[in-house]
Amino acid sequence: LHAAGPQWPAPPQEARLTYLFSHDGRLATSPSGRLGKVMRILLGISRTWTGSARRLVHPTGLFARGPLLYAADPTAKAVFRYDENKREITWLPKGRKLRLQSPVAVAQVSDGRVFIADSVLGEVFILDAKGHPAGHFAAEKGVLGRPVGLALSEELVYVTDSLKHRIAVFDQQGAFRRFIWRRGAALVELNFPTYAWYDPRTRELWVCDSGN
Repeated sequence: LHAAGPQWPAPPQEARLTYLFSHDGRLATSPSGRLGKVMRILLGISRTWTGSARRLVHPTGLFARGPLLYAADPTAKAVFRYDENKREITWLPKGRKLRLQSPVAVAQVSDGRVFIADSVLGEVFILDAKGHPAGHFAAEKGVLGRPVGLALSEELVYVTDSLKHRIAVFDQQGAFRRFIWRRGAALVELNFPTYAWYDPRTRELWVCDSGN
């Protein structure tokens, strides 16, 4: 338990959510050894990270897989990756071959590849397990308008499109398969869909439909 940190609901109710730590993306270091441990306790530093000195500005989409946590930041024009085991921070993509404009959603498949939706460029980009560009969804013109959300099943990639009010479905190599739904206010229609999540246990696709 982290009794000193905020929790929800507030005491004396049993905590369902408890604050652990936060990070803004900048390089965070603290002294090592016995003195460093004392200073970390006195200063309330719960983690020591290594990595880039860049910082998060407006993080939007989040994705977690094991010890890895990804945050897409359209203002920083990059994706921020935390590795809890190594306590490392990495900005993606690596190298200079890919310049993102507005990464708003990110997801990772089991083989380590990372998928990033860029709402300005209107494409979904693929990075390899090391963070280097490995392809993009070069779908025919008009398939994607403003991709803003990603959800991954065992074989497919679901991309929510807030401009065209629908979901585009691709395979994990980037080939277009089909559309799901159309614009409207009915139960099976969408209006400005944003984030999505696929539940592998139930094989259900959850979608935030902001306009409805």
